[in-house]
Amino acid sequence: LPEMAGLPDLISPELEARAFWRLRGQMAKTLLTQLLSRARFRVLATLLASGLLWLVLFWLFIDGFQFLDSAMFSADLQSRAIRALFGLFFMALTVMLVFSSGIILYGSLFRSSDIPFLLTLPGRPERIFVHKFQEAVVLSSWAFLLLASPMLVAYGLQESAPWYYFVLIFPLLLSFTYIPAAVGAIACVAIVRLIP
Repeated sequence: LPEMAGLPDLISPELEARAFWRLRGQMAKTLLTQLLSRARFRVLATLLASGLLWLVLFWLFIDGFQFLDSAMFSADLQSRAIRALFGLFFMALTVMLVFSSGIILYGSLFRSSDIPFLLTLPGRPERIFVHKFQEAVVLSSWAFLLLASPMLVAYGLQESAPWYYFVLIFPLLLSFTYIPAAVGAIACVAIVRLIP
């Protein structure tokens, strides 16, 4: 375009990504400093409530798996029941993640006050979208991790899983969150495109 002829080239996508990661790091550091200086009790209460919820869910799941183990005499029936349980549980969490990530992404992309500022920066619009998408993944997936991890840990203990099962739970859940979050992001952008 003729009006773009005198403008300097944008930095490389790698440097741009690094700059946005530095921005996110500074924002997280500032937020953490503010929370610890102004709302220590709220942070402590949230951590204690989350830990208590995790322990209660873990106890319920381990008790449920022990009940299934004692109530079903057929190994095939027990295996099918556990597959159905996992399928229903993860399907419900997937639907929850699709909606929550879509709603959070809509709020941060189209209703946030920092978007006009970010669009004035010499950066690619795709990078701004990725930046906001990663924020939406973090904000929408914490509940998913809190609900799914006790179930997987309880199942691993009940079935005497090897040590690497427990090591791989977190990477599995983290990678799983990106699938419904991406579906939510696609739905959000499509809805905004069709219904401005």
